Amino acid sequence: MLTVATGHASRTGKRDHNEDFVGIVAPDAHLAATQMDRESKGVIAAIGDGVSLAGGGREAAEYTARGVIADYYATPDTWETAHALDRVITALNRWVMAHGQSHAALQGMAAPLTALVLRGQRFVIGHVGNTR
Repeated sequence: MLTVATGHASRTGKRDHNEDFVGIVAPDAHLAATQMDRESKGVIAAIGDGVSLAGGGREAAEYTARGVIADYYATPDTWETAHALDRVITALNRWVMAHGQSHAALQGMAAPLTALVLRGQRFVIGHVGNTR
């Protein structure tokens, strides 16, 4: 049985505020039957790195991190983990780009993303952009 302890920290550096967003979901063995898909799909962590130079960096970071987590658990059980992450991240990237193009205040919004799935005795990493 996999046991995971999680935590996170972030520093603003030279900026006034931080636009990054972290999300982690670890299935609980005591979840109701409706949550069993989380057990079969493992633990997922995602970091959206808000791009401060573009409008909507915080929004993009939170949307992508939350989106990859929620959408990963909604993928069919027949999909392999890497395939599921690829499909989810590709769809989120398209949405962020389209949303930024259709709203003047958010033009150029972006959020590099890193996601990690721990499932069984394997792990899969999905990564887009320049997250450190």
